[in-house]
Amino acid sequence: MKLKIIKIIVALVLPIILGVLLYQAKIAQGPFYIGNHSDPSYAYLFNSLNLTYGYIPGHVDHPGTTLQYFGAIIIRITYWASGTKTTIIEDVISQPEKYLSIISNAIIVLNVLAFFVLALLADKYFKKIWIGIYLQLIPFFFLDVSFYIYKIMAESVLWIFASYFTFLCIIFWLKSADITNQNKYIFAFSLVVAMGIITKITFIPFAVTPLLLIQDNRKKGYYVLITLLLFILIALPALFSYEYLFHWIKNLLLHSGQYGNGKKNFLEISTFLPNLHLIIKVYLLIPVIIFVITSVIWLRNYVSLKQQNPELNRKISLFLITFLILIVVNSILVAKQYSEKYLTPIICFSFGILSIFYLFLQELYKNKLITQRIISIFCVGLICMPLYNAHTFNNRIAILEDYKQKRMITNEKILNAKKGENTIIIYYYANSSPIFGLAFGISFSGIMKDTYAYYAHKLNPDMIELNVTNNKCYVWNMPIPIAKIIEQKKRILLQGSTLPESYKNTIKIKNSDIDEISFPVKLIFDNQSGECIYELIY
Repeated sequence: MKLKIIKIIVALVLPIILGVLLYQAKIAQGPFYIGNHSDPSYAYLFNSLNLTYGYIPGHVDHPGTTLQYFGAIIIRITYWASGTKTTIIEDVISQPEKYLSIISNAIIVLNVLAFFVLALLADKYFKKIWIGIYLQLIPFFFLDVSFYIYKIMAESVLWIFASYFTFLCIIFWLKSADITNQNKYIFAFSLVVAMGIITKITFIPFAVTPLLLIQDNRKKGYYVLITLLLFILIALPALFSYEYLFHWIKNLLLHSGQYGNGKKNFLEISTFLPNLHLIIKVYLLIPVIIFVITSVIWLRNYVSLKQQNPELNRKISLFLITFLILIVVNSILVAKQYSEKYLTPIICFSFGILSIFYLFLQELYKNKLITQRIISIFCVGLICMPLYNAHTFNNRIAILEDYKQKRMITNEKILNAKKGENTIIIYYYANSSPIFGLAFGISFSGIMKDTYAYYAHKLNPDMIELNVTNNKCYVWNMPIPIAKIIEQKKRILLQGSTLPESYKNTIKIKNSDIDEISFPVKLIFDNQSGECIYELIY
């Protein structure tokens, strides 16, 4: 009993430290409406709100359905606990930051619990709690990637599915084929893979791995069937928007540029190769080196290993093949449209799977003391990585706080400008006004867009947004001609991201679908963090 309590305490240490760091980052960030923090937080908020009413989400880009389900549950619980007499819609629209903050806290707690349970499961299945502790340690290896967990985006829960996927791979390594061919293990693989893909479509390559690990062909069929059924069942809300989802995925694959908005070519070599070099050099260098070393050792011992321990030989060959496939495919996908947060699944897997290679080398060289010591020294060095990366966290905190301070100064200037009755504010992506965060989230809410816009308009009737994708102005969800705005003969200020060079002196705004007006603009304020206030000259 005493030993069990000690193991529970040990299993809690790293998850709690991670939770504290993530909460500290959340506080440093400040409100979710500040600048680009509203994207995609507010979109997830209002699509979670859709699900609370049983309506399909309008935002299915990731598709992120698992996070939307989770958000819907937290919204319901928060609304019930608050005891308010208004409707859920009115409460969320009047207090979006309250709901976003609670969802963020719940995501942090969910990750803490998931990593805690992971260590306990490792102790239960392997009698080696260190494997679970090691998997808990991986988020600390690259804090610039795990830093996103507190945010309300797909990557915030993708750590969980990627970690449990890796854990299942280790089970297939350490357990016999008879055990791992049992339906409960295959169902667990199906569930984790389906949930991972529903969270982020970049998880799709991981679906191939169980087909390599499962030996029985009928069991492989069972895995495929259950995965498809679970995917359809859980992703059903997103599948109602299958046409949009299909075109989104097609553009990501066939177009270069951010979110598939670039040229119609699979790769833009000028950006792809530097991105690929960065991924390998900064994030995947250690796993690649270990993969190469293990491959060389395996090939040198292939004949003897095949004769003396054919099962071990089969397993290591399978994992080397799996590792190579996933490293190559995921590196290509991320290098095509790079962001460090997209590396979450492959970092979890590639570093987690090192525990298997460690066990393989330990088994192969169990009677060679020098080799054992070399392996142990390397493992100690790997565990020390979080200490080396601690500065990354401190730098991120400092950047967040500086960003928050500069953006809040911009908001103060806008609020002061609005006090004068002779000023109109036009907001565009991405600015730090609370009102724009609402508008951004509502614009992604699909069939509920008009309903949410109606309630938002009641609270903020003077909100005008310039949609930078079509250059049209809107009062919430209703288009308004720019000519009607300038008829009021008031001073017009634009608040949003720094305009590109080609637009710094002139901006074009559509008056209708066929009529476009050019306006000179004058820079009023630049907060030096990517947000400006311009005056529209007319």
